[in-house]
Amino acid sequence: MDPTRLINSFLGGGAGAPGASGGQPQQPARSGGPGGLDMRSLAAGAAAGGLAGFMLNSSGGRRMRRQAMRAGRTAAGLGGLALVGGLAYKAYSDHKARQAQGGAQAVPQQLAPPPPDSGFTASGDTEEGQRVGALILHAMIAAAHADGVMDAAEQAKVFDRLGQTELTAEEKAFLMDALRAPKSIDQLIGEATTPEIALEVYTASVMAIEIDTPEERAYLDTLRDRLGIEAGLAGEIESAVAAQAA
Repeated sequence: MDPTRLINSFLGGGAGAPGASGGQPQQPARSGGPGGLDMRSLAAGAAAGGLAGFMLNSSGGRRMRRQAMRAGRTAAGLGGLALVGGLAYKAYSDHKARQAQGGAQAVPQQLAPPPPDSGFTASGDTEEGQRVGALILHAMIAAAHADGVMDAAEQAKVFDRLGQTELTAEEKAFLMDALRAPKSIDQLIGEATTPEIALEVYTASVMAIEIDTPEERAYLDTLRDRLGIEAGLAGEIESAVAAQAA
């Protein structure tokens, strides 16, 4: 199972997104590009609309599609794990640089896949990368449900769209299970086994919503506190995601 394909298909970019290349089926993503990825920008797939965009009566789903479209236009060349890991690493680095300068504004780091030895995830080429990729997708889905839940009719629409993707049967089954039963904060925390993964979980959650309801703000605040992320670093993550989505 390729977590990058799953994340991009859910957001609407990369392999598996219907119509992401002018209506023509896309080939599966291959390793070899930045951070082990060789895939298109999220923009192409997001314009076609991913699974998140078909949460028709879910405000979280609609916001996730808009967020993905904006992020895809500015983070060209990065998708899936490389985008989430790159944003988390950038926010962490910018926060540390700001602290080193006594709170003064430092020169922001450019968005790129995280370095191999950083502890942040750049691809799903390893067993651990696949585990983290699945966790990131669960975090996005949980955040999208922060201000409501999908009813049976909404689920049916999303699952119908899922059937049109080029994902494998295993990948489709994974997404169906994840959408039917979003993970709780306790479950997400239990799987965030390092500080870097915790930052990626928070980053993925911020990417999934626009934080414009009290329920979403409360959800992120609770997730931040439970993951042990200091408020300043969490703010840096939110700023990094907002800058890429502008």
